[in-house]
Amino acid sequence: MQETMCYLGQQLVFEEASELFSIMKGTEINPKQIERVCHHYGGILEEEIQNDIREGKIKEYDLSEKDQAHYVMTDGAMFLTREQSWKEIKMARIFKSENNVQINKDRKIIAGSKYVAHLGSNKEFFPKLEYNIDHLRTLVFIGDGAKWIWNWADDFYSEAVQILDYYHAAEHLYEFADL
Repeated sequence: MQETMCYLGQQLVFEEASELFSIMKGTEINPKQIERVCHHYGGILEEEIQNDIREGKIKEYDLSEKDQAHYVMTDGAMFLTREQSWKEIKMARIFKSENNVQINKDRKIIAGSKYVAHLGSNKEFFPKLEYNIDHLRTLVFIGDGAKWIWNWADDFYSEAVQILDYYHAAEHLYEFADL
């Protein structure tokens, strides 16, 4: 039951996960219980990853996956917390080029993404991200132009391609055209 709760809790909002769980299993589970189970096992996984990082381990990939192009979309946003007021959350989405799937002639989706997140500074975020990408041979960074992202990419992944995301490129182009 906990495995199903974790799976649904990471795919859906806890309320929706609770409803789907009830349909699938015929048992009512409170959304708060799904949240507690997800946080419990998420904490265990986070500690395992932090131990690997402290021990200098990196995520291993098989040869075929290492050689594929991987895209890394990174950004940060301010998040209001109860305990410490505003904090920045850092997030990265990692996906292979083959995961860009055409749905119809007007729409594509990215399937099979891996996410790395951290509530706090980039000094703690970057080791978590590096753990997931250090053994990948071809990296393409997509970002909004924030200096903290590009400086890090320049310093540690100088061979990687860096792309300004479409929204921010269009925004700068509009500002230029307006001038």
